[in-house]
Amino acid sequence: RLTLPDGCTQLYAERIPTRSVPKPEYILITIPTRKFCKRTQAVSYTADKNAQIWFKDDAVKVKFDYCCWNDVESRYDFFFDNEITAWAKAENYRFGE
Repeated sequence: RLTLPDGCTQLYAERIPTRSVPKPEYILITIPTRKFCKRTQAVSYTADKNAQIWFKDDAVKVKFDYCCWNDVESRYDFFFDNEITAWAKAENYRFGE
């Protein structure tokens, strides 16, 4: 998580190698409302300065293996081993590689 000079927050996700998976697979990013779907090694999510972002235990970094849109809360939820580790809610945001 990085705070940018304009007050926006940038979240960065990357598949990292492990001993059991030395060459991790790509991340599949899908944004149905934008008709966007792409495989990539890394992705960034930049949220406006009024964004609400929560990381488990007030961490700066969290592990996650699944991310999904939460219609009820209007936010992206991040999970690791079926436990929520972070969420991000913003009025405006953008994805980038």
